[in-house]
Amino acid sequence: MAEVLAAVGARSGAVPRIVHRVNDFHVVEALVEAGHGVSLLPRYAFGGGARVRLVPLAGVRAGRRIDALVRRDRAERLVVRRVLDELRALAADLGSG
Repeated sequence: MAEVLAAVGARSGAVPRIVHRVNDFHVVEALVEAGHGVSLLPRYAFGGGARVRLVPLAGVRAGRRIDALVRRDRAERLVVRRVLDELRALAADLGSG
């Protein structure tokens, strides 16, 4: 996230002033809705509220890394392999869009 903030600052000519970091998207929504600033959120993490608008980043490369942690003794189970295969397929779809 720090890299994205730096890129946004470089493109806009303004240095972002970070006053709070929150991992709860409902809290982020409430803070933005109350007028306490703006926030960067993952694309699919938030549906948008009545008084909050999602604005996609343009001209800034942003990405996300997702890791799957699997116990060795469970990694070869069919259901685990299917979930991992689906995650890979979803990531490939998102990467191509």
